[in-house]
Amino acid sequence: LQSASKDQSQRSLLAYDAATGKLKWQQTLPGGRVKIHAKNSPASSTPACDGKTVVAVFWDGSDISLVAFSVDGKLLWNKPLGEYKSQHGAGPSPILFGSKVIVNNDQDGSSHVQAFDLATGNLVWDTTRTPTKACYSTPILVEKPDSSPDLV
Repeated sequence: LQSASKDQSQRSLLAYDAATGKLKWQQTLPGGRVKIHAKNSPASSTPACDGKTVVAVFWDGSDISLVAFSVDGKLLWNKPLGEYKSQHGAGPSPILFGSKVIVNNDQDGSSHVQAFDLATGNLVWDTTRTPTKACYSTPILVEKPDSSPDLV
């Protein structure tokens, strides 16, 4: 799960043992004080895991980054995604599909759905969307029988 310190100076990713509830590892990145909606936090994103890799979007108060860790907590890569603008704060949650990490990078004034290579963090594709206001929905994949699997 993701968390932020009370003073907002740190953002953390924490892994717990499902059977015991004990903390297995914690990785912490720097953060900054931010103005957010009362029902939000500086760590509102939900990480994704495929059993080998954990990916999460971190917001330092200005910029967001997509970060990957091994399930043992080792940093694999950190991909800066740039400034994030929204009156309520950041909250994009990635999903995993095959060898890709997909992020709905919607924000005030800019909107993209982006896919990154799970092994390297390199951008695979970027689809620009018409921006309105920040959207916090997690991407949903719909597979159709007549769709080519190489489109993803």
